[in-house]
Amino acid sequence: MEYPTTLIDFAGSTAHYTSQLEATLNDKSRLKTILITIKQNKKTTSSFRSKLFNTCIRLASLATNYFLLFINIIRSSSNQVFIFNIPLAPFLEIFFLQLIRLKGGISVGILHNHLPSHGEKKFIRNYKYSNFYSHCDVVTYHDSSISPIISTEFPNTKPLLLNLPSYSIPNASQFILRTTPKSDVIKLCFMGTIRPYKNLEIILSEFALLNKHQLSSLSLKISGKAFYEIDNIIKGLNNLEFADFSYNQKSTSDDEFFREMAACNFVLLPHETTSGSALLSVAGSLGVPIIASNHRVFSDYVQSYKNGIIFDHLITGDLHRVITNLIDDKSLQIRLKNNAVAAMATVPSWSNYVDEIFKSCKELIGAKL
Repeated sequence: MEYPTTLIDFAGSTAHYTSQLEATLNDKSRLKTILITIKQNKKTTSSFRSKLFNTCIRLASLATNYFLLFINIIRSSSNQVFIFNIPLAPFLEIFFLQLIRLKGGISVGILHNHLPSHGEKKFIRNYKYSNFYSHCDVVTYHDSSISPIISTEFPNTKPLLLNLPSYSIPNASQFILRTTPKSDVIKLCFMGTIRPYKNLEIILSEFALLNKHQLSSLSLKISGKAFYEIDNIIKGLNNLEFADFSYNQKSTSDDEFFREMAACNFVLLPHETTSGSALLSVAGSLGVPIIASNHRVFSDYVQSYKNGIIFDHLITGDLHRVITNLIDDKSLQIRLKNNAVAAMATVPSWSNYVDEIFKSCKELIGAKL
């Protein structure tokens, strides 16, 4: 693109996605991409005073960034591209979309999940959520299951279905395990922020069906900040007789995150609601197969690369069945790992992802001329 691109991420909940997109936009654009975002506070605080202080800082930062976006739009040239990665306050941000249109710009909304806040009750985040995307010129989404309804949900936008690309991980070779570890213990991980829609509860209920011998063949690592009460779940999992169990709620560096995931045999994605999960892309980039619920975004991925197993999260005992089969069938573990490593070379790149976004923007620009 001959025009500078502005990337907006007020929610800040998909930091890995934003950083990858920003880097690729900078490679593609003649001018440096302007990133307007709220930096996440990685320090976990428990005192009321600290939480209140952090909230005030965040609100001040949000107000400042809204002002910066306003100035950026006012000063923008015709046909400049503005990419919104998840609205934080959709009813407010619709104003900026309207202003972009008045200035002759192109707005792109990244739809990671069809459900507001993944189905969680967050009034500010959810109010006018669908209306926000209806005001975007282009809506990029990653879940093919909503394709039949996308034109009726967002009738005034240009829909763009894209597969999530493979993550560009610096020095990836030092993390990736290209062969199946010799240990008889299957290492499972559940990583990233822990929210209700990610369905941690099903891991406890399904793994409780395993016998002591089966549990001794498994290790489970849970890593990520929880956004709801999970103490009873963690206690229940800790009481199961895994070969090893750990829970880390502290923030980790990117290198630590990649290293921890790469050391696992399978990434658990038992989501209750559909999601264009960035974890899917990270696992694909590291050659780690997945065990995921039967949402289209996961099943399409596994069908394409044969690098995981899909289970029905609505059927009691189905995840138990999958885990039992893995324990009993060593060759299945090896086959899935080999497929995951082979798929690393064929997962779509960020370069292609951004090219498709720019292509849609150029088509809209051409239609206006």
